[in-house]
Amino acid sequence: MSAGLQIMADSGNISLDSEMFNYSLISINDVACTYSRDKPSGFLTYSGIAPILVVYSPSGFVGLFEIIRNGDGSYTASFYTALSTFKAYVFDRVPQSSSGNIGFQTFNASGDLIFDSGRKYLNVRGQATASGITGQPTSNYGFAFTSLGVQFGGDVPNGLTNVLISCYRSRPDGVDISQSIVGVAPNYTQGLIIPPTVCLVDLGRL
Repeated sequence: MSAGLQIMADSGNISLDSEMFNYSLISINDVACTYSRDKPSGFLTYSGIAPILVVYSPSGFVGLFEIIRNGDGSYTASFYTALSTFKAYVFDRVPQSSSGNIGFQTFNASGDLIFDSGRKYLNVRGQATASGITGQPTSNYGFAFTSLGVQFGGDVPNGLTNVLISCYRSRPDGVDISQSIVGVAPNYTQGLIIPPTVCLVDLGRL
């Protein structure tokens, strides 16, 4: 950056840069679910400029079917789980309205508010793949899906194959991963795998 503000962490990583947008907490939602083996169990519709959805589910595993962009600035996420409810956190670019009269704010060259000390922010701690991620300092960990994690395999009648999706569960030291059979699909090669990936998010300070 040629001019502006940068704040560095002890590790040397950038914590705050006046040319970069920060993601702040927009809402915390209770997602009600009704279990079904072959279709989504729960849904959440939310809005934002470029929102990030984080699931917190210490009581059981949750998988993502899809996220649909509705065309009106809103998104609808559908989930697979045997839980009756779990929490979903929505993060997005910092709202342009001030959070109060006391604190610290940073603007970019265009005059956009990119940091407001009165808000709470997304804290990514790592990336979990097919083996999950554990061994983190004790906290409340959620997960943001970056890849659905789908596998096709197992013979069923009429030339169909089982569809397995990756589901995650929050732990005090990270997240676990499991696979669940959620239905069948035609014309897919058995053994085809879309690798699962989630970002580990520390929700302990929210």
